[in-house]
Amino acid sequence: MWRFPALLLGALLLSCGSPGEDPDDNGNGNGNGNGNGDPDPVAGPVVLVWDGVSISPPGGVYNRKNITIRSVTELAWLSAATNGDVDVVDNTFEGYTFTLSNDLDLNNKEWTPIALATNKLLAAVFDGAGHSISNLKITEYDGNYGVALFGRANEIKNLRVASGQVTGSLAAGVCVNAYGSVTSCSNGANIRGVQAAGVAFSSECKVADSYNTGSIVCVADESGDTPLGAGVALFADSVVRCYNAGSVTATGTEHNPALVAGVIYSANSLIFSCYNTAQVGGVWVAMAGGVCAKAETSHTAVTGHCSILACYNTGVVQAENYAGGIAGYVSGCPVKACYNTGAVYCSDGPESAYAGGIAGRYTDIDRQVLMQSCYNTGSVSGKINGGICGHHERLYQTAIVSCYWLKWPSPSASSGVGSFEFSPPPHLADTPEFSSSAWPSAQEWSEWGIGDGSGSGKYWKTLGNSTTPTYPKLFFE
Repeated sequence: MWRFPALLLGALLLSCGSPGEDPDDNGNGNGNGNGNGDPDPVAGPVVLVWDGVSISPPGGVYNRKNITIRSVTELAWLSAATNGDVDVVDNTFEGYTFTLSNDLDLNNKEWTPIALATNKLLAAVFDGAGHSISNLKITEYDGNYGVALFGRANEIKNLRVASGQVTGSLAAGVCVNAYGSVTSCSNGANIRGVQAAGVAFSSECKVADSYNTGSIVCVADESGDTPLGAGVALFADSVVRCYNAGSVTATGTEHNPALVAGVIYSANSLIFSCYNTAQVGGVWVAMAGGVCAKAETSHTAVTGHCSILACYNTGVVQAENYAGGIAGYVSGCPVKACYNTGAVYCSDGPESAYAGGIAGRYTDIDRQVLMQSCYNTGSVSGKINGGICGHHERLYQTAIVSCYWLKWPSPSASSGVGSFEFSPPPHLADTPEFSSSAWPSAQEWSEWGIGDGSGSGKYWKTLGNSTTPTYPKLFFE
């Protein structure tokens, strides 16, 4: 973490005010001070490329609540302020809105995340206004906190991390922990850590309209923490209209295998209108999913039951135990109107190595859940494999209905479901093979309905046809 000479900070904080300001901050109604007797600073010259040292406060930051970030030195000042290196009354900036007005270049100089530590927080709204931060570099930090452009923040929107390299035990591109929302953000930096994600490491909120194009690499180390990797976020209450186009690869160990996904590692609520186009897998990877590694609802949950709706994957998915085109492992969560075209395979692992076109393993807890109106056209291979589901564990009323799959030559899947814990009646394992006489129909099940995604079941743009053949497409494609 940088430390700035006291004289430099003093000079910055005592910059002359503009006409009409109260330079002695005497509280007479004309002052623009920060409450410490310092005048409100006047914005300095616009600097777009950082030298790795200079900081300057944004104009009006001590008095106004809507602040424009014009210069990279002002962004660096915000980092210093939130981390306690600049004397301000409230370094959380609660109630503020910071708006970026230019594309800024961090110039591959070592960056200290804004609000780095667990006892720091940027409680403001940060609006990137469609601008980008390029050449982000965090490679020297070896502390216990996660690293990204932002550490802990309230709300971040309309911001792109265009390029760079972020390395840390816990690492992400845009934000480590978000507590309000992450909206319309993207990451193009390469991320590496024991646990790593492209946009947000963890969000106790919705991540929406965001995407990743940078490579994500997670590697086991001596800490013993489970290697986790995902293109958009590792954890979130929900992810909506997000996608990943950067490879997600992991290196686990025999005793500490990795868990990876294209979009999100684990979600306990809604995954809607998301997709992945990149490779997901690695060495000693226990669980992998094109969209989600693990979708699981606790049997004690009253609200926030997870569901995966209108998602697709075209990337290759590989794991040792559970591999699925959409999700590696699903428990207690409905999966509807999803499809996969990427190859899915479990390498030669344990006897319980399950590969499925949609889910590697699908089970319930204590309620009826459905896998419904999904399809797979990708090859599926593994010790136990299914065109739709590798292993179906029907404890209560879990059903797989109206889910189609394309048969590939051996050793690819030869049935819709590879194995059952308890064999269900035929109508609860409805997995027809695509053919001229077996094709989705809007009259078959409501989840095959044509629409714009705004109503239940209306998730498809077209159902294609068996003549060409042309396979169904979702409403947002």
